[in-house]
Amino acid sequence: MIYMDGYRENCIEWITGEDTITLSISQKKFITKIESLCKKHPDKAKIITHNNDGSILAKLPLKALKLSIIEKELTDEQREEMAEKAKKRFHGGN
Repeated sequence: MIYMDGYRENCIEWITGEDTITLSISQKKFITKIESLCKKHPDKAKIITHNNDGSILAKLPLKALKLSIIEKELTDEQREEMAEKAKKRFHGGN
């Protein structure tokens, strides 16, 4: 498959009345989240295949799909504090 400079499609589909969604995901942050869900809920979430381009095809319960918009207004101090906390978590507190 040929992609334009970083262009990679993501797709979520489901049939009305069904309780399962099928996802084709290429973004690493979502792949990681789906892998985590599969470990926590192996009876409900499953990665069907890992594709050669790094994307995955997965099935999850419809309950896993949440559509919301969360906007946070942060001060520069709050952003700096969050960045420091993230650095500590990432680097193990060093």
